[in-house]
Amino acid sequence: MDSIRDPYLSHIPPQNLEAEESILSTILLYNEELFKIDNLKPADFYRSSHGKIFEAITELADAGEAIDLVTVSNALKSKGQLEECGGGSYLAHLTDTVPISPNIAEYANIVKDKATLRETLNACAETIQECFEASEKSEVVINHLSGKLASIEDENSSKTYCFVKDVLGDAIDEIEFRSQNKSMVSGLATGLHVLDAMTSGFQNSDLIIIAGRPSMGKTAIALNLMQNFCKNQICGAYYSLEMSKKQNTLRLISSESGVNSVRLRTGQVSRDEWICIADAAGSINDWPLIIDDSSSTHYRQIINRSHQLKKKFGIKWVVIDYLQLVRGDRARNDNRNNELGEISNAFKGLAKDLDVPVIVLSQLNREVEKRSPRIPRLSDLRDSGNIEQDADLVIALYRDEYYNTDEMNPNRGIADALILKARNGPTGVVRLQFHKETSTFRNLAEGYGDQSPF
Repeated sequence: MDSIRDPYLSHIPPQNLEAEESILSTILLYNEELFKIDNLKPADFYRSSHGKIFEAITELADAGEAIDLVTVSNALKSKGQLEECGGGSYLAHLTDTVPISPNIAEYANIVKDKATLRETLNACAETIQECFEASEKSEVVINHLSGKLASIEDENSSKTYCFVKDVLGDAIDEIEFRSQNKSMVSGLATGLHVLDAMTSGFQNSDLIIIAGRPSMGKTAIALNLMQNFCKNQICGAYYSLEMSKKQNTLRLISSESGVNSVRLRTGQVSRDEWICIADAAGSINDWPLIIDDSSSTHYRQIINRSHQLKKKFGIKWVVIDYLQLVRGDRARNDNRNNELGEISNAFKGLAKDLDVPVIVLSQLNREVEKRSPRIPRLSDLRDSGNIEQDADLVIALYRDEYYNTDEMNPNRGIADALILKARNGPTGVVRLQFHKETSTFRNLAEGYGDQSPF
């Protein structure tokens, strides 16, 4: 027995401490990276202190709390583990050793692979012990080993591939379901019937851009969409980087009650209007709407919070108002355009990771103002990173009455939603009613607004 074990006694078990440190340091600086490695567990770390730090990090994430030197240090201290993990100085060392170009998924694969090798060694060592004890027939010992190895393989495999035949049945089922329910919207219904007919609703994993020049109604239509989602008890998160929670809530009350928003702000409200406001407030109170009005928010914070909200509340959609106010990594980008490209790409990744529609509002560049008529084009997004490439659906808003103030303008009270890009559907124009007094978009009555500028 000793002759078999001796050659291996001096060997250090498979491990990669550098990869372990890189995982921890990356998460401490970029919290959202944690959600890319859901296959990793504390026991996978070779150094036990690393496993305890990782466990503290995951517990903070599960509680929806921030992950940084202070919070992780306090979490470890509360469990009496801070000193055995190297103290605050070691945590500070971790943040100083973050890789220049962190690739946490690859580090996790390395750590997971080393952990699998250690598990395999343990299984083999137990089998060696069984062989020397000879209490079982060889066939039984071999079966034991095969079972252990199969269990290790099942636990540690991250199978992301499959044969197309494995998903073919689901695809056919979906086609059949849609053919039998032709009037049904397959995604989230916006409540704007023509828009729903053209898009079949907002689809999961899609990045949806709603663009426009100032005062075209971007925030208004976003709030209207959220109203419709929430009336159907579909929970979601709204990141408002421009307006406060109270300002947004006042606009929701105006839209839901039909009371002029100016009257709400000035307090010139009649008794009948108070009844409408009370009814609206009662409805809004039951909406599963989460509002975050942190200003100058980094895109990583939005991604991190969205993952937490998905886990805690099961959010089904995300709205971000608006792209140009989101912070990126200016130090890693030579200009704002590249920075916005990084942000839009990250939001597309968020849509895929959460499997929800992510709706991002965006300004159009000034080229729109240099032509007549000032109708938006897809190229007007070109100073906003890679939106054209990243987006699955691009909707641009245009209100002719904003530019043509003639009281005889047949397009007064009309807004056009131009579908400039649809990865899986048609492009075209959706005509809507726009009530400026309550910032509300509605379905256009048949025959109304036929004189389109297009």
